[in-house]
Amino acid sequence: MLLDRPLLAGDADGQGEFAGYPFMPGGSTGFPDAAAVLRSYGQHEAVELLFVTDDPDATGGVVLEDPDLERDEVCFTVHDKMWTGVDGYRESLAEAQELAGRHGLQVTEALAGVLLPHIGNQIECDAIVTSRPWLLARRTGAHARHQANVLSPEEALALVGLFLRWHGDPVIIGGGRIRWSPVPMRQAAAYAMLPSYREWAAAAPRDHAGDLPYSSLVASCLTRVARALAFRDAIHGLSAHDARRNADEMLAELDSLLYSLVGAFDITARVADLYLGLNTPNFQVGWQKQAWRDQLDGRAPELANFTGAGGTAHRVMKVAAVLRNTVHSAALHFTGHQSLGGEENILVTVPPAEEQALLRWLDVDGDAWGIVTLPSGRVALSACKFVERLVPASLVALDGTMSRTPLDGLPAHTPTDPQQNWRFCDTTGHRLRLLYGLPDLSSQAPNLAYRAII
Repeated sequence: MLLDRPLLAGDADGQGEFAGYPFMPGGSTGFPDAAAVLRSYGQHEAVELLFVTDDPDATGGVVLEDPDLERDEVCFTVHDKMWTGVDGYRESLAEAQELAGRHGLQVTEALAGVLLPHIGNQIECDAIVTSRPWLLARRTGAHARHQANVLSPEEALALVGLFLRWHGDPVIIGGGRIRWSPVPMRQAAAYAMLPSYREWAAAAPRDHAGDLPYSSLVASCLTRVARALAFRDAIHGLSAHDARRNADEMLAELDSLLYSLVGAFDITARVADLYLGLNTPNFQVGWQKQAWRDQLDGRAPELANFTGAGGTAHRVMKVAAVLRNTVHSAALHFTGHQSLGGEENILVTVPPAEEQALLRWLDVDGDAWGIVTLPSGRVALSACKFVERLVPASLVALDGTMSRTPLDGLPAHTPTDPQQNWRFCDTTGHRLRLLYGLPDLSSQAPNLAYRAII
């Protein structure tokens, strides 16, 4: 990865203001931004960080020479080795002058940004990382072909996290290296992405729901979300490696992700019924069961509004359920490969019986969800794009459902303090959200973290 010069400023995670031992109660120190956490991965053998600098002795330094106006190029050195350099220097300079005037920049600053992707492409970097908004904006339009691997620090860190999880490599948390087993790591990540889960789960009665303790029912919601994160990883990983050959395996992961998310929603309905003391037979409980929902209006109006027609959770529940219900009819199928914004993406056909239902729920912003209309008129999904809308939206809906489930009237409970375990403390959760590419779920913005090939 090639880091833009401004990203070098400040301490790396685990150093300076973030120094500390991350695997003790209380976890890591502070809440560093993505750039600080990314800098800490310079110590990881699987990640090579290069950066533009004036210091010829800096490890990983990329040092630009003075431009050669006669040859119309600017050369640079990497690890003391001279590279041919970037051709068309005059054109880059003219482009920088135009950008400087448009964005109110110094010409030298604009030129550094213009040259950065050229340098990264010349030395075949997997990712070119910058926080310059105007440079990130150039990934679309006329410049998209040359800027496809330009990433923000958040996107680059999410890509690093996916790469390490996919290959079973250690991760760095708070500057400390750990070979974190996949299951407990994704359980901790799911916990971090559902901030209301702690209080919601702690309210579970100590008796049984049939053969299982209620606490097991509640915990299974977290398990299903954690599995959904694993299936999300697999979809991106498989689609990045010979997508056509791996299409069926990727579709199996997509099926599993849908089952897990719908299962998590179903559990929140059962828990709401339990906490409200409705004692409804299990087969009659569900967010889609109108007779059961009618009981919520008087007992939990905020929850009813959140999950009802027009509510925040309603649409994502419907979308997930429509596709999950393909288990009863034709399966999802791979239909082809299409370039979307410079990226190769798996396209998945939607069974005809579900097409209209899906379009009804996504009619306003179907393109953002990866909806594609084929020349035949059939509807297809860009699988990775769809997943990157579905998973964040589902996490927001699940957490909102938990936070709106009334706990009043339940026996007094004292939540266990997970802050005593570094895996579940807020500082570790902050870093996990960054590594999973889900740092801020409040906006439900599409996540484009996985733009580069693993």
